[in-house]
Amino acid sequence: MLGLLALGVPYFAAASGPGGECHAEGDGDGREHAGEGPGGEAAEERMCMMAEEAHMFGQIEEESENLSFSGRFVEFSLSENMSAIEDYTMEVPEETLLLESVVWGEVTGATYTVSGAHFRLTSDEVLVDAHNNPAAILMVRVYDSRDMVYTLPEGAKYTADERFVNMSIGDLEAVIIYVNATLSAEGGTLTFTPTSTPYHIIFRIVPAEGVAGHMWEREYTEALKIRKAVGEMRIAISDGEHMADQFAYRENVRMELKHAERNRVRIEVSGEGEGGVMLLQMNREALQSRVRVYFDGEEVKEAENLGEVLEATGEEPLYYSEPAEKGSQYFAVYIPHFSTHTIEIVGVEEWPLADYLPYIAVGIVVLLVAAIFLALRKRK
Repeated sequence: MLGLLALGVPYFAAASGPGGECHAEGDGDGREHAGEGPGGEAAEERMCMMAEEAHMFGQIEEESENLSFSGRFVEFSLSENMSAIEDYTMEVPEETLLLESVVWGEVTGATYTVSGAHFRLTSDEVLVDAHNNPAAILMVRVYDSRDMVYTLPEGAKYTADERFVNMSIGDLEAVIIYVNATLSAEGGTLTFTPTSTPYHIIFRIVPAEGVAGHMWEREYTEALKIRKAVGEMRIAISDGEHMADQFAYRENVRMELKHAERNRVRIEVSGEGEGGVMLLQMNREALQSRVRVYFDGEEVKEAENLGEVLEATGEEPLYYSEPAEKGSQYFAVYIPHFSTHTIEIVGVEEWPLADYLPYIAVGIVVLLVAAIFLALRKRK
């Protein structure tokens, strides 16, 4: 048996914002969904499909008779008495069982909701969030002193640290972050026991090669392990409407999509404590090829690479952006410290030739004057 592994600092106290929804306006409570734009239901359906094809997120479909849930990326079922999630499976690029079960035990007053890419179960004792996106995020928060038991699939390998468990499942890599808890492990069974309450367990995978943004997702998972990850938001914009799926990795951080239209997205991030990095993914058709990023109204310097943002520690914000496969664009934004901040991404129109004409004319005049001057000197 693996000895008890205690988490020294309660840092990753996870909180999740609800996912995108296809049929409602944003309601100001942190939910981001499709607006009622001019395209109607057909536009909303196209946007759902676009988000899935771009490997951003997808709608969760529910089969209420047998408590099973499935989407483009994630599939799972809920036990009859709502005491566990079973057969948590990734569907892209191929079907892979990630977790045989996650058991929190009997609960009182349990209900669940499905909203876009987001599943949430609430009860007096437990809160569970699952996200139908390529990272297959699953978070369980426990408010009492019960243990949590994770059963890994056959063949899964893992190593344990004081803050997290590294896993490999076939070609997939995953991490389990645990907060305010100790871990004991025997075979493929991981048991988490609280040191204080509430305590939190976050599961996240690194999407397989071939999934859009594979390297970005890998690097951000590493940032999660070293306390630099703040949260992530995936935003799809089309035909005047928008959808989003979000997840905050820190309990005291709140992310809210304030405005979303083509070439302009505004996000409010609030919280306390040290800074960190926020991950954003957008469909590329929503932006011009040139973008500017603003932090509290001031333009942000662009880094040379992703690593520079993930390793940033200074007092100035920083960002890096790069296109991914399947038609999406990734952004990493370094937030130096927390209070309430606004991040704005603006697509910049390429300057038309007319804007350059005055400068071209001046250049031509200078060249002509120089040519005349040289000609006169030669005559002398």
